[in-house]
Order: sequence, then C-alpha cells, then structure tokens
Amino acid sequence: LIAKIDDDDWYSPHHLEDLMLAREYSSAAVVGAPVEFTYVEALDITTRRHFPSECFTDHVAGGTMLISKSDLLQLGGWRNTRSAVDRALIDAVLASGLSVYRTHGHNYMMHRRVDNSQLTAHTWKADENIFVRNVLQQWNGFQFPSQFPVVLDPVVDFARDKEYLSYFTDAK
Repeated sequence: LIAKIDDDDWYSPHHLEDLMLAREYSSAAVVGAPVEFTYVEALDITTRRHFPSECFTDHVAGGTMLISKSDLLQLGGWRNTRSAVDRALIDAVLASGLSVYRTHGHNYMMHRRVDNSQLTAHTWKADENIFVRNVLQQWNGFQFPSQFPVVLDPVVDFARDKEYLSYFTDAK
C-alpha cells in the first residue's frame, strides 16, 4: 500500500491504521479523509469544517490518499503535472470503474502555509477564504484537534526538495 503524505500537514498516530481499515471494509481502490481541520497561517486561525464521511465519494484530501501499488501502476501512476496530481489520480480511478471512499477527518490536519517563495509555493492555488467557508468551529492561533498528541512546537519551516521524483512519477 502507498500512502500519500504532505510534508507540511499533521497526522494523528491512528491515521494510517484507520485508512487501512477503511480500505478493508469499503474495498475501494483509493481511501482518504476530508480536510476537516485546517490551520490557516495567513489568518492565524484554526478551523473545523464538516464534510460527509464514511461514504463513497469523488473527492478526498490529497494528503490522505491510500492506494495499492498494483492499482496505482495499473492506472498509469502519478501524472506528470505541476498541479492537480491528486485530482488526476481520483479521476483515473473513477474513469476505470473503481471507487473512492472517504473516512472520517479526525486524523488529519491541513497546514495552509503562506506562499512566500517558490520553495514553499502551493500547487493548489486557493484563496484562504475557501478554508473559512462553512466553518463549524474556529479558534484563534494554532490549535491541534483534541485527539492529536500534544506537540510543543508543531509549526516547522522546511521546503520540498526540487530534485525528488517518485518511483511512480512518469517524469524522468
């Protein structure tokens, strides 16, 4: 199994276990979670939104996707594109007749960083306001969800390695 993990987001200790269980009981090719919790750095707030969970769907958070190696290879691997890699994979899954299942969002927290250089630029260009729509709860500053372990300094500043290519990327 291959889990897609975003290097700037946070995951609870049960994230992978819950994805594997969801895969087992749903038999879906891709399982993932919604973006329920988000730290919006530019606004210095933490939000909680609601999305239907424990259901078949056409969308899961890219940083939570779990797929088997054989399914990924059969679908042609990750697309060689600078953005929407996650969307392209989900579209390929659905076009092939396979399914996508969304479990709960309690094990994942998105970190929406401030884009301040090419090294930290998001591939998904979205306005911060999208993360404050339909908010159930909102807190000032950074707040981990209660089910996450206590971390003293959760905000780490690092950049992606531009030279890294995945084994499953068709780029050479």
